Amino acid sequence: MPELVSIVKTPKEAFMGMVDKGVSMGGGSSFKIFHQSFYAGCYIGFGGMLSMVVAGGLDSAAQDNPTIQTFVFAALSAVNLLIILLTGGVLIQVQRRPCLPRCLKASCTGCRS
Repeated sequence: MPELVSIVKTPKEAFMGMVDKGVSMGGGSSFKIFHQSFYAGCYIGFGGMLSMVVAGGLDSAAQDNPTIQTFVFAALSAVNLLIILLTGGVLIQVQRRPCLPRCLKASCTGCRS
């Protein structure tokens, strides 16, 4: 019988992955995290502007179907956030989420006394 392979992590593996991510981000320099956060913010601004320009240019299509502008804007917003994550930008959710598992495992200083 062939071995079953899964690309989905078990809850324990996902938790340990979050702990490892929290430890690696917690050990990084503040300047690096600020730099990644700054250009992620720039990408969000430019992505929002791009979404507004593209969706705003659909006036003639919106006369027949008024929801097309909203759909295109929402689709482009999701793509813009994906591009931010793929380029290595650090969003506040990405920075804060690994902290709890890291502190629960007592892998950082100052979490438990």
